Amino acid sequence: MEHLIERTMLLTEGETITQVDLPGSLTAKDYTGSDHFKIKTMEEMEREHILSILKMCKGKIYGPGGAAEILNIPSTTLNSKIKKLGIKFEFVK
Repeated sequence: MEHLIERTMLLTEGETITQVDLPGSLTAKDYTGSDHFKIKTMEEMEREHILSILKMCKGKIYGPGGAAEILNIPSTTLNSKIKKLGIKFEFVK
C-alpha cells in the first residue's frame, strides 16, 4: 500500500491526488488465449531446459562435455531429475 501511495504521488500532476490506480489481479487464465505467451510451471521449464541441453550433448549425461557438466550439477542429480521429469532417451534424439 505504501508503494502504491508513493507511486501515485510521483505520477500525479499538480498538488492534489485525484485518482489512485489500483493494480488488477492477474491469473494464469488471463494469458491462456495469447499465442505469444504461455505460462509454464517450473517443472515444465526445467524439463524443456534439460531436454535442450541433452539434445545439444547428443544424450551424453556425464563426463567432459556432458549435460551435467554444462548444467553445473552432479550427474547423479541430473539422473534423478531426468527420472523425476519422465525424460526418455527417445526424446533426446
